[in-house]
Amino acid sequence: MTALRMQLAPLLRALPMLARMLAILLVALACAAPAFAAAPTARVDRTTMSVGESFELVITLVGGDSAQPPDLAPLARDFDILDRNRASRVDVVNGRRTQVNEWILTLAPKRAGAINVPGLTLAGQTTAPIRLSVDASSAVDPAEARPLFVQVEPLGPAPYVQGEMLVAVRIYTNGNLLGGRLTPPEAVGATFTKVGDQRVFGKVVGRQRYTVIEQGYIMRPQRSGTIEIGPITLEAQLPGFAGAGLPSDLARLLGRSGAVPLAGADPNLGREVTLHSDPVRIEVKPRPAAAVGWFLPAQDVILSSTWNPPLAQAKAGETLTRTLTLEAVGATPNQLPPLPIVEADGVRQYEESSRSDQALINGKPGAVLIKTISVVPTRDGAITLPGLDVGWWNTETKTQETAHLPAETFTVAASDQTRPAAPPPQALPAAPIDVPQAPPPTVETQLALPAWLAEMLNLRTGATLAAILLVLGLTALLLRRRAAHAARATSGAARPAYRSRGRARISAAAALDDLRAACKADDALAAHAALIAWTRAEGGPAPVATGQNALDAQAFDANTFRTPAMAKAAEDLRQHLYGAGSSSAGSSRAGSTRWRGAACLSAVRAECAARARSAPKRRGARLAPLYP
Repeated sequence: MTALRMQLAPLLRALPMLARMLAILLVALACAAPAFAAAPTARVDRTTMSVGESFELVITLVGGDSAQPPDLAPLARDFDILDRNRASRVDVVNGRRTQVNEWILTLAPKRAGAINVPGLTLAGQTTAPIRLSVDASSAVDPAEARPLFVQVEPLGPAPYVQGEMLVAVRIYTNGNLLGGRLTPPEAVGATFTKVGDQRVFGKVVGRQRYTVIEQGYIMRPQRSGTIEIGPITLEAQLPGFAGAGLPSDLARLLGRSGAVPLAGADPNLGREVTLHSDPVRIEVKPRPAAAVGWFLPAQDVILSSTWNPPLAQAKAGETLTRTLTLEAVGATPNQLPPLPIVEADGVRQYEESSRSDQALINGKPGAVLIKTISVVPTRDGAITLPGLDVGWWNTETKTQETAHLPAETFTVAASDQTRPAAPPPQALPAAPIDVPQAPPPTVETQLALPAWLAEMLNLRTGATLAAILLVLGLTALLLRRRAAHAARATSGAARPAYRSRGRARISAAAALDDLRAACKADDALAAHAALIAWTRAEGGPAPVATGQNALDAQAFDANTFRTPAMAKAAEDLRQHLYGAGSSSAGSSRAGSTRWRGAACLSAVRAECAARARSAPKRRGARLAPLYP
């Protein structure tokens, strides 16, 4: 060892200088490395339109060679290129300043039907194709070339009762607008909700090209039959004309036969014009007689399930997260049915969250419902979760169908705390007594270095050896800091904050923090005390003493909690500490097995969410109408 230290001493003294040289080398290599270049991407501002309407296609290239523009030849078959622009900016990607280039194309489809925006080649790579749905030209009367008009246009097929339908309010203009006000759509037997922001695009009507300002609304019919959307009122402000007459088309719009002089008028003030749209009638379909149960009209319904961690890693007492996903093509979020939790033997299940939203499913508009469930196995062995069925109405075949999620069977391993202890070692037979003999002669052992270390010491390049030593030193320092951080976190978690509070009354927030900390630390006594303090601080019914030690073995009233999961978790905690199976009331080692706080923590989250939903909402001051 002394010889080894003597050999390494010169290298250790030169280590700081070699470390600086290695850092300079790494920086030089990083600067010389090629810039990060991702594959080009393509996106459109909408996927549903009519013939004659335009849309934007944006091709984005992050890094890479942007000298050559994308090859637009594949677009000529199905689209007219109305305009093209290019934008460039610098973004920070993975901590590095990267050039981002965008090509913005304004396209108009040439025909109706399902059309694909083909993949375009840029910087040696090709973008993914995008599927569009192009309808026939909407019913806009081009007989009269009006310079300005407003129209209500239903989008999509006729809806079912209690369903949803997208309605677009569109302003067509072939001139300039200084401003305007638009009334929302109204109808007897239906409600309307504004959705998204205004969009501006171009459209050809007859022989004129218009600029279209569109605002979308979701119509929800409350009854079947004919529902009429009343006229929409547009109050538009048009540019004025100083010392001249109105243009012939504008004079015709205002009902004037000829030019009207506006001598001395300020062109920046403009002139207001009031227009009305034609009423629109929509036929709402009733619920079919053959439909069963929850009415879900859709083109296709997919029901799936995922697990985290995988079922192969299931252990008794440890929480698994199950995510149920319901996808309905052609449906809306409010039409999706709730997904129930099917009880099963050997597990406890708690709902974590459930949300629904609009989504694109295989390129088609639809709705998706995602439900997250915490599953806690209570025993080891084989466990089977029953299947799940969701009925839906097929709008294409006009038949009732069922989406089926098959039953899932998995094997739960025993937890580390419940595994049987290893059998004691068997007694060995007594060894015979031997006559002591003289010890063998001492053989001097030579120090043999590992082959990799000997090879490293034989390296002639000192910079390589210094780099290896530097990496080892930095790795050891990082591991040491992580170990210290983990030790501080463990020591903090092992001492729940509630124990220092005694039995003094504390706030609900502090008690809730103590309860969560105790659940994470698997401390049953601290969790029970914090749970009592939380319920008292929340103003709920006081716990009822049921055992000999009335101060500790307290039960909770049925009305104390908002969710059954929290009530069951509280009773399980009390039974674990003070039930018949516990060793002694008030002992931190009560029960034959160690208490696991994961299930109680999940129940606390569900209880907090239920209390937040039932809390009274604060009412703010009402805003005055923007346009009285």
